[in-house]
Amino acid sequence: MGRTVYDMVLLKLKAIRNPELESTLKFLNFKQSMSLLFYLEHYLRNDIEVELSARAALYLIKSYEKGVIQQVESLRPLLHSISVHLRHRFKEQRNTVGVNIAALKILSKDVSSKADQDFGALFREKGKQKDDPFAPRGEAGLF
Repeated sequence: MGRTVYDMVLLKLKAIRNPELESTLKFLNFKQSMSLLFYLEHYLRNDIEVELSARAALYLIKSYEKGVIQQVESLRPLLHSISVHLRHRFKEQRNTVGVNIAALKILSKDVSSKADQDFGALFREKGKQKDDPFAPRGEAGLF
């Protein structure tokens, strides 16, 4: 078969539909949740299904906040790793969104500058005028 435990856990997580993820994770007890958190940290560290792993990890930490606080010393390395990898991933996403916004602003300026130009030239062909739907009546050769 050739699958590792990490692969099997990931397959089971991916089998859960997105809207049902949190309601499914509710059925795990604290020990099972911390075991799953171990696998989720592995996926985050290796950039495997980051969105799914982040959602599940954040939900588990939030749900078992009191238990996590009580065992913070033993969970500190795991929580630190999750924090580092989530921050790194969120920073990448923020940079991607920033680049996309900058590109959209450039396109917007380009479109608005072209909108100020004469669109009638688009409808003319070698000195002949085609029907220009934006021209006032009588100018575009419609009548």
